[in-house]
Amino acid sequence: MSPVDLAVEIRTQVAEAIESLALDPETYGYSISWSPIQQGGQTGIGWLILITCRSPLLGQPPLGELSTLLSPSVPSKSDIRGAVNTALTNLRNHSAKITKLGNGHAPLPGKVV
Repeated sequence: MSPVDLAVEIRTQVAEAIESLALDPETYGYSISWSPIQQGGQTGIGWLILITCRSPLLGQPPLGELSTLLSPSVPSKSDIRGAVNTALTNLRNHSAKITKLGNGHAPLPGKVV
């Protein structure tokens, strides 16, 4: 029996979650990494899940949302799916806010008017 690459397992589950939860999954990217994490008063090994999408404004850098899951092995499918769902929701909300700001409804942050 060969060893299991935990990151590959998590990547697969994140990709499946994006495919099933996003209306346009091809516009999203993701990256996985492990890290020491402090969460809820606990310190342990956990996983960082970065989900990115294109900016709604031309020429602007991509948007990103970082989730952390405290688990020394592969987190449960429901935990991964929940993290992806939260990240996608936050990215959609942020994208809508940027679009509204960029369409002349209010000045962009840092822009001199």
